Amino acid sequence: MNTNQDFFTRKKEKSGIVLNAVQQEAVKQTEGPLLLLASPGSGKTTTIIMRIGYLIEEKGVAPARIKAITFSRAAAADMKDRFRKLFPNLPPVDFSTIHSLAFELVRVFFRRTNAPFLLIEGEAGPYHKKKILRNVYKAIHGEKITEDQLEELQTYISYIKNKMIPPTKWGKVATSVPEAARILKEYETFKKQGTGQLLLDFDDMLIYANEILRRDPDLLRMYQGRYDYVLTDESQDTSMVQHAIVEKLVRRHRNLCVVADDDQSIYSWRGAEPSYLLNFKKVYPDAKILFMEQNYRSSQEVVTAANQFIKRNKHRYDKNMFTENPPAGPIRFVRLPDYKYQAKYLAQNIVVSENFSEIAVLYRNNMSSIALINEFDREGIPFYLKDTDNRFFSHWVVQDILNVMRLTFTDKRADILAQVHSKLDGYITKQQMEAVKGIHNNQSVFDNLVRYANLKDYQVQKVRKVKETLREMRGMPPLDAIQVIRDRLGYEKALENMCKRFG
Repeated sequence: MNTNQDFFTRKKEKSGIVLNAVQQEAVKQTEGPLLLLASPGSGKTTTIIMRIGYLIEEKGVAPARIKAITFSRAAAADMKDRFRKLFPNLPPVDFSTIHSLAFELVRVFFRRTNAPFLLIEGEAGPYHKKKILRNVYKAIHGEKITEDQLEELQTYISYIKNKMIPPTKWGKVATSVPEAARILKEYETFKKQGTGQLLLDFDDMLIYANEILRRDPDLLRMYQGRYDYVLTDESQDTSMVQHAIVEKLVRRHRNLCVVADDDQSIYSWRGAEPSYLLNFKKVYPDAKILFMEQNYRSSQEVVTAANQFIKRNKHRYDKNMFTENPPAGPIRFVRLPDYKYQAKYLAQNIVVSENFSEIAVLYRNNMSSIALINEFDREGIPFYLKDTDNRFFSHWVVQDILNVMRLTFTDKRADILAQVHSKLDGYITKQQMEAVKGIHNNQSVFDNLVRYANLKDYQVQKVRKVKETLREMRGMPPLDAIQVIRDRLGYEKALENMCKRFG
């Protein structure tokens, strides 16, 4: 074994990493409960990785005996990657989300009890969370739920489950969705009784994992015996049920390192429980609490402003973030009328930059990215979108609309009409479309359909009407054109039929 100093000196020489006194103390404090309160930009991730490396290299802990729980899959992947780069010769450590751990536990339990279950999140299947909620809402209210209501309903359900709120109090949780408590009750009943198998959403995995650990002593012992050291990151965003799972997991050895910042909790609206951090000493009376207060990321002005702002919150640990970074000039406030102008402002300021790869834009949700994508495309700014798999402008609905608009400029392109013919009010069959795709006579594709595609009389009338409508749309403002596509050209009706067909 090397001495403590050897470890830090070795890492400094090999990787250029220098830890301050508090960071070193956090790395060395391996036994028992530790609450590490890490201010923004304080080198939290580096400290966590160094702590794991220290456990293995200095304490002789087998990597498989260490569990690191992160807030998101992206964070787990990032930590895994950084650990591999800092400690290339060490075997991998188990980095995962709490949901991933819960799902594994649930799978093991139901396999043992031979109980069939199905996860109803992610890819759409015969039973999907959103579809079930839509059906329940319609059965109760006799009308369709709006997308905004559906999003709020899902947040309401997630909040209740993560806070472990009993059914008797569901009606007291504030929401603008009418009869939300009744919808949740019927949703839960359907998941248990409606299909002959148990249906689980992401939040159910947490609820069931916690219950399994509470009721199944064999499984509890098995998981308690699997890890000797547990570390949880971004714990200010961890919910009550998640804390309960972790508590049960570490009850035997109590070697728990909780990394958090109560000043950075932003998810209380969906069940995060930052007050747990304030009560950490009540749960673990012998816990060590360390404050990582030095900010390496920001200028003095930013750190000062952040301190002044966050100290308005009285329910927090008394931390004082500081930095040794030089001043960078006063903070500028820019007020803009709405999000559209904000996106334009960002694009115009970014386009003059010499190094796009050094610029990051943070936004609230995937919908917020649409205005940014639009402006960046217009300004010719290359960009990469993280954590999203659905670019708005490449969505098939948008492509359909653009293709119809293209037909208003030229109706001689059979290849364009082939992309959308089944969604327009022309009743053109696939075989009829194929009959004209190979004709290149510089004539209207609609005229070619009438001449060469063996149309029935009612089809001829429909096709000529579509051709005339497209001619009228030429030069029409986009919003008006989209309305014509949806109504007169029958696109809205086609979408509704698709929805019925595919559920």
